[in-house]
Amino acid sequence: MKYRRPTAPRNRLSTRSSPAGQPQGERRRPIDHAQPLSDEPDDSITPPSDPAEAQLWLASLVASSDDAIISKTLDGSITSWNAAAQRIYGYTAKEALGASILLIIPPRQTDEFVEIMQLLREGHRIDHFETTRVHKSGRHINVSVTISPIKDATGRIIGASTIARDITERKQAEEERAQLLEREQAARLEAQQAVRLRDQFLSIASHELKTPLTSLLGNAQLLERRAQRASGFAERDLRSIRVIADQSGRLNRMINTMLDISRIQLGRLSIDRAPLDLSALARRVVADSQPLLVLHTVELQAPEGAMPIIGDELRLEQALQNLVQNALKYSPSGGAVRVAALRRGQHACVSVSDQGIGIPPDSLPHLFQRFYRASNVDEQHISGMGIGLYLVKEIVALHGGSIEVESVEGQGSTFTLSLPLDPPEAAEATPYEPA
Repeated sequence: MKYRRPTAPRNRLSTRSSPAGQPQGERRRPIDHAQPLSDEPDDSITPPSDPAEAQLWLASLVASSDDAIISKTLDGSITSWNAAAQRIYGYTAKEALGASILLIIPPRQTDEFVEIMQLLREGHRIDHFETTRVHKSGRHINVSVTISPIKDATGRIIGASTIARDITERKQAEEERAQLLEREQAARLEAQQAVRLRDQFLSIASHELKTPLTSLLGNAQLLERRAQRASGFAERDLRSIRVIADQSGRLNRMINTMLDISRIQLGRLSIDRAPLDLSALARRVVADSQPLLVLHTVELQAPEGAMPIIGDELRLEQALQNLVQNALKYSPSGGAVRVAALRRGQHACVSVSDQGIGIPPDSLPHLFQRFYRASNVDEQHISGMGIGLYLVKEIVALHGGSIEVESVEGQGSTFTLSLPLDPPEAAEATPYEPA
């Protein structure tokens, strides 16, 4: 029976992984590369009909081929060696003819030669078998070989022909890609470990700072209230006390934010759900911001009726305060900040608009990522850690809501959070009381 070339490429035998049920490390037999040939002739290339011309035609093909074409006897003695074989293996035809094919086979692969020759004696053809051979200089070469039996006029197998293609460059490229991927994976693991260590440090540091800061803030606020009631305090001293209280409060908010980030990473950020009026909450946040305004105005537009939702009042207040403070901070020249509470279908929405520096289009897709800051804030010398909007997004998501942003660089931004209105069935189960 004849054997045909398989359509799918084959992997190198000596490195191919073992199939299911085969012991790991056991080499597969080259018979895996042998397939029956069709008895139909291939007339895509038609040799001359004259035997002498056909012989010359075939010799010309062999001589001009870019692949090494070698023939050998069944005991492995080389009987033909074309120019490409000399170029790939380094031996001249004079050096190779009559020598054993083991001349170019690594010593550790002699069993491969024995196995292949046995398959050839049985009439099999080995197709696209990736293996290694040895150059005259001693360096190893990666080759893809196709080995076919040679028969005499009576059909008796008397030798074998080998067509070999040098695939060393391709293999080197594959190894370089594999090494690059390995280095990339190692770098990614190292970066992930660094992020974990950073998060652990921030969590520990925030907890350690929380206790003394709480005491400092409490005493600063107490001293501020006493100074306001006392008549003997100079205005300059009173301003200094206010600065201590304000900055202590700012630092306390920063630490609370860092603790919340740590909770998010650990999956421990939770909310305490209760009925509340989102419109009333927006009014309170706007009112709380008024005493701190110098260059800005904060305006509120809200409906007369309530906007009932089920949510965590403290967390939502934290989110709205963050949006208002961002609007003030990123409007360094002052201007109006507009807060609007409105209903949209089954959702209660609050939007915060400013007339500030705006956000570049390339920064918008990344704006809610942790530690991300828009590309135009550094040139404006606006400080920040890039975690406020990340925290807002997480708080809103825990409430089953969403947050969107629209912005034009140089003209301002509008952030809109949307939360589900308290549905009728929830209102009946949990009576609503305005906050």
